[in-house]
Amino acid sequence: MPSERLTPSPLSGLLRLLLSRETHQAIGVIAVLSALFCGFDATRSRPSDGTVWLLGRPSLEVLDTITRTEGDPTPLRKGDIILGIASTLVTSPQTAAQILRKQEVGTEVLYLVKRDGKETPLLVPLTSTRVNLQDYLLNVGLALVYLLIGVWVYSRAANSVSSSLFYFLCLLFMLYFLTNLNQVSYYLGAIITQNIGAFARFMLPAVFLHFFLIFPTPKAALRRHPFLAPVIYVLPLMFFMRFTLDQFIGAEGAKIGPISWMVLGLYYLGGLWALLHGYFSYRDPIMRQRVRILTFGTLAAVAPFLIFKIGMEELGFHGDLARFGVVPLVAIPISFGYCVARYQVMQIDILLKKSLSYALITGLIWVGYLGGAWWLGNKTLSLFTGSSPIVWAGITLGVATVLWPIRSRLQRELDHRFYHARDNMTSLIEEFSKDIPRLIQRTQLLDSVGKRLCQALYLPNMSFYLSGHEGQDTSFKLAGFAMGAAAHEHTPAGHAHGDATIVSLNQHSYPEVMILPALSPSLARHGEPFWVDADEARQLEGRQAITREQAQLKARFREQALLVESGIQLLVPMITHGRLVGLMALPHRRGEDDYQIHELQLLTIVAGQVALQAENSRLLQEEVAKQKLEEEMTLARQIQSRLLPRAIPRYSGVEIEAVNISSKQVSGDYYDIIERQDGKLGLVIADVSGKGMPASILASNIQAALRAQCDTCDSPGLVLERINRQIHASTDPQHFATLFLAIFDPVERTLLYSSGGHNPPVIVRQDGSVELLESGGLPLGAFDFGTYDEGTVKLNDGDLAFFYTDGLTETKGPDGDEDFGEERLNTLLCTERERTVDEIFQSIQEQLHQFSRRLDADDDITMLGLKITSVEEVALAESGGK
Repeated sequence: MPSERLTPSPLSGLLRLLLSRETHQAIGVIAVLSALFCGFDATRSRPSDGTVWLLGRPSLEVLDTITRTEGDPTPLRKGDIILGIASTLVTSPQTAAQILRKQEVGTEVLYLVKRDGKETPLLVPLTSTRVNLQDYLLNVGLALVYLLIGVWVYSRAANSVSSSLFYFLCLLFMLYFLTNLNQVSYYLGAIITQNIGAFARFMLPAVFLHFFLIFPTPKAALRRHPFLAPVIYVLPLMFFMRFTLDQFIGAEGAKIGPISWMVLGLYYLGGLWALLHGYFSYRDPIMRQRVRILTFGTLAAVAPFLIFKIGMEELGFHGDLARFGVVPLVAIPISFGYCVARYQVMQIDILLKKSLSYALITGLIWVGYLGGAWWLGNKTLSLFTGSSPIVWAGITLGVATVLWPIRSRLQRELDHRFYHARDNMTSLIEEFSKDIPRLIQRTQLLDSVGKRLCQALYLPNMSFYLSGHEGQDTSFKLAGFAMGAAAHEHTPAGHAHGDATIVSLNQHSYPEVMILPALSPSLARHGEPFWVDADEARQLEGRQAITREQAQLKARFREQALLVESGIQLLVPMITHGRLVGLMALPHRRGEDDYQIHELQLLTIVAGQVALQAENSRLLQEEVAKQKLEEEMTLARQIQSRLLPRAIPRYSGVEIEAVNISSKQVSGDYYDIIERQDGKLGLVIADVSGKGMPASILASNIQAALRAQCDTCDSPGLVLERINRQIHASTDPQHFATLFLAIFDPVERTLLYSSGGHNPPVIVRQDGSVELLESGGLPLGAFDFGTYDEGTVKLNDGDLAFFYTDGLTETKGPDGDEDFGEERLNTLLCTERERTVDEIFQSIQEQLHQFSRRLDADDDITMLGLKITSVEEVALAESGGK
């Protein structure tokens, strides 16, 4: 049943639109315009009485007051109902805004308020809505940093979820810094700014948490439960809806309460937990190196932000310390920019636990050295009685001098153990760069490089896998294997590497073929070492994949599980010219000795050099094979040329011509004209299956058999029957030939013929009628049985007998769909029947060129023509028409 084409649903189209870069760019433009508006509104100087009120109340009731940083506090109190301002009655915030615009900042305005049921006049000092520019400029600088880095990251990164979330995170931080929820007034601009700021404050923690749940790789919980991502935003959106409604129907006005701030703070803590959990759970040194600066940069920025900005200012404990929570936030976009866009951070050679181990062991060596010097010094000093301090110091220094070479030796061994590859990395790269181009043979190349890497990096063993087919980079075949010096001592008997399809070492088996359709695209795209994580390989175990993403993840984990079973811990892709040509597979190291960053860098560089040289080796082998093929083709062409008769017999009243049009391929087409002792002619045209040398040899054998039997047997059908049995007995069934054999009597002008599955020759009579010579049987060599019928045809003056191979009628047109065909050939022969055979051949070739629009032929074309002419016509042709 044919598959039906699914019509995209409007919902899926809307989702694609929301996730498109055009939509993201439009959101960015809107966010920037909103930020400019908020910045403009925050720096405008307008009168304010410092009150909080509701839009939806029938009266202008004071719900709260704002603590002023400058000037006298407002005399208005919570619960006051403002009836008039400056001797003018007010009924709405719009009326109050119109009246206040006419006042001056710093003046006192008469208010009429209703307090405790009584109307009371109050002089209210007006302050400015303008923010403190010194503090605000710091926020503007931070907003610019976030905006520029966010746009820069998004423009350089692919349209991935992580880059989009980082982009939105920067936009929200920008709006956060440029809005101030503490400047409440009757003005519409302040209301808009307040809502934009509230939206940024509610959504920032959700985006922050979501980002670290998927960066740099999605966490297991989010992989197993994709619905958790939208659930993250439910609570912040509810908070924002509550904030919006509180502007109309709230009991205390619109503000973010302590409980909301605490919940939002938990979102930030959740994001930090996801970041730290990911960092400490990575065994892949490359991944840990990448997120190191991001981890500590984010931690150093968010921790003060939570303490001073949210804990002190937003919760109302101590607002003067808020700046200490704002300034460190500049570390977030900088560290994010490096990790998301460039994915490069400061190069640190040794892992954290390596550095701690090195420092600890070094300290123990020094403690042992100093303690040993002190103990031996005291023991030596006890042999002398009444020694002075000078003698004690001399003996101690002498013992320390004696022990110094031992300490130095231990320190060198420690340095060599921890830093051997890093110290020698440059020399190793130079060594490989010189040696690899000299190794032409692939086996020698892989064996030499593998042994040298095992020696340099203390590897127990390693293997090389090469892509099985060019352009198919998902199947890799074991092409080389190397063992380290230590591994030879532990190799089980009977498991040495040889021609076996499975190589077993250290209780693990390296498969002969690795098929990695899920991992290969990622390896080819990133071109970096891939850490095979056993814990990750067990994820989604026993779970059903519902979405396509889950199916892809499950396929990746399944492939990782197979690699873990084979004892492979690290895959280093071998890439050249953008194509994944192979993999270097490395096992677990002994104990807890993980691969270091500099070792991975060395493996990556060597893998690229080996990939290039292996590709050169493959191209060299292909060139050698091509030369051998060209030599074979030349020899086959020589054999084929020898099959053709050197001279064509001439008879009075009979015109015989033949031509072979060669294609680029060497095929088994041939024709032959055999002169019999009784004066008759054997006319042969054949097409042997296949190309190249095998087809030419089979054609040569057929010609030899025909020439041996055609002179002694007058039955074409019997000759074909004998040759059929001979070919079938001496060749494979897939090798066969089509052949047409006719015995021509130039006196009687008759053709006695039989066909072995060949294209029926065409008889074109002088009156334009067409006959086909179809009597015969099966192709020669296909079966060991069968008889061949014979036919006889009488040729008269002006009749044309035309023999051909299928290369003529199967010539393709320019579109590759239409053949030249028998009908077009027969029509052409009827049209050209009055011309000579040679002219007919020329006309056919011209028509073929016009039809195919190519100068070269798709296949070999062989034509043989026989035309009956009168003696007078022959004499006229020989005299040139005079």
